[in-house]
Amino acid sequence: MPQTPASTGSTSIGFVTAGNPAAATVTGGDTYNVFLPQSPTPAAGRVALVPKENAHELDNSVRRALRLLMTTGMAEEKSDVERLAAETDVDLPEIGDRDGATQSSEN
Repeated sequence: MPQTPASTGSTSIGFVTAGNPAAATVTGGDTYNVFLPQSPTPAAGRVALVPKENAHELDNSVRRALRLLMTTGMAEEKSDVERLAAETDVDLPEIGDRDGATQSSEN
């Protein structure tokens, strides 16, 4: 999680897309290309060159991180999403897994 440029001590969830890219020579050290998704629409965001010493690996799955982003921090676990859906009277859609079987949307 890299520090955000305009903050001191704040961090952002990001996804490493490449290590030590050619553009890193501009920064003067080893960096990562990090995609910083926008919440609640993680398809939008920006790419930052983050020095390796400022990037920290999370003990978190990509699915869990995306769930946190898409719910603007209100739901981290599948049970949180289900609770929010029940509180707001929202039906969660059924989705197909890679084998074509149907399952609930937040597995």
